[in-house]
Order: sequence, then structure tokens, then C-alpha cells
Amino acid sequence: MEKAIVKKMRLQLFDPDFNMLSDKLVAQDTEMYHGPAEPHTGPLKVEFCLFQKEDVDQCITYLQKLAKLIPMETRIRKIKKTSTDSETGRDSFLETIKGVETQDALINLLRDEGFVFLSSEQAEDYELFGVPEDYRDFQWMLKLIREAKDPKNNKYDLTIKVGIKILGDKTDQVVLYHFQEGSIIETPWKNPKKPANYRKLGMAKFPDYMVADERMKFSKELAQYRRRKEADSKLDADDRVALTADDFTKSFKRWTPFVDFAEKEELMEIFK
Repeated sequence: MEKAIVKKMRLQLFDPDFNMLSDKLVAQDTEMYHGPAEPHTGPLKVEFCLFQKEDVDQCITYLQKLAKLIPMETRIRKIKKTSTDSETGRDSFLETIKGVETQDALINLLRDEGFVFLSSEQAEDYELFGVPEDYRDFQWMLKLIREAKDPKNNKYDLTIKVGIKILGDKTDQVVLYHFQEGSIIETPWKNPKKPANYRKLGMAKFPDYMVADERMKFSKELAQYRRRKEADSKLDADDRVALTADDFTKSFKRWTPFVDFAEKEELMEIFK
């Protein structure tokens, strides 16, 4: 069977003095699907594979986005509707939350409803809500409504907010907010000594001295890396383009050793 041709593209970005900012070789179809990570108005070099009319159209659109001539999409996918989307469903769901036997089961229940973890810092960085001082060391599960390329543009349903202390010393207390009304639920852990699994959490824990702008930049680049990994996983092994340290910003590489997240070890290997 004849092997399909995998189109590759090379993108080089320069500053006004023609100092190279980045140089990457990627799978063209994957890059076109995701679009440019950031707009760029300085000098650039691009090498495309143009095998059919669709390639030409995609490349024109890509360059227009890169040069900020047309808007870059912020949306990736819309999350499917669940039982909490209606008022009746929310009321029933709140009662279910209060009756769950363990926090482990509660997390699984919330995930099934489309809830994801955010840190208290992220909740405030993205201006979602102000975290009460007594619960700043809690992590929060919010229902993700729409996922974007940049996490700061994600849309959440803030009707129900659930605070769970999953990092560090755990507690039997769960904080439940329905609109602005807060309450405490006593729900034990199945195994309170079990360490948090960052791969399941999908969340990063930032050091206290990392400021908001740096956290948001790091989160955005981490999201880009995860999307790239997901896209590459759909390609044959021979067709994947290995990432190198040059594919990441200096800021991201500088902070990686101090941030805890699922892919930390594999990225530290790349950065060696």
C-alpha cells in the first residue's frame, strides 16, 4: 500500500533587526488546523507544501491570521450539554453533590458533568470570581462551557463552584457555591494520604512568587503544547515532528522547573 505523503512546513520568525525569534518544522495539516499560536508583524520566512487548491486556500488564510489581517479564532470546541444546563437539573445536581460519600466520587461526578480544575490563582487571573481568603489554598471545579486556544478565553458556567483541597494536606471540607450562596459540606476522602495526580487534574500548581502575567503566559503555552501532542498522537510515528527546546519560549523554559504539572518531566528532558 502506498504511503500517504505528509506535508511539512517551516516557519521562521524574526524581529525588526532580523534576529531570529523562532524556527520550527511542523506537520503542515496540523499547523493549519490549529492556526498560528500568536500573530507576528515582523519579518518572517515560510515554506509550504502546495499540492492542491485546498493547500493554497489554507496557506493564504494562515498568513492572514499570522499578519493580523483577519482575526484569529479563539474557540476550539463547544462542550456538550449536561443535566446542569437547566434550573431543574441544577437543583437535582446540587442535592446529588451533597449526598456523595467521598470526595474521590465527587470529583468523578463533576468530571462527568464537564467540570474541570482551576487553581485559586487561575480563578482570579482570568477574572472569574474572587476567592474567599479562607479558601485560597483550595482548588476549584467549574463547568467548562467553551474551550479556547488561550485558557484565559475559556468560558465557564459560574452558577456552581466547588472548592476541593486536593493539593497538599487534604481536608474533609468541600466548599459549594450556588450563585453567591456558599456552604460547607463534610465529605471524607477515600484515601486522604494519596498524592494528587497532576495528569488527571489537568492543572498546574504555580509557585507563590510567580506573578499573574507570568502564570497566564505559562498556561497559554502549556495549552498549546497539549494541543500539539494531541494532534501528533493522531499521526503515524514516522510522520511526527519531534519538538525541541527551540519550539518553546525562554520564559516557559525558565519557569518549568518551578511549576508542577503533568508533563513536567517529559519537557525537562526536552530542555536538557
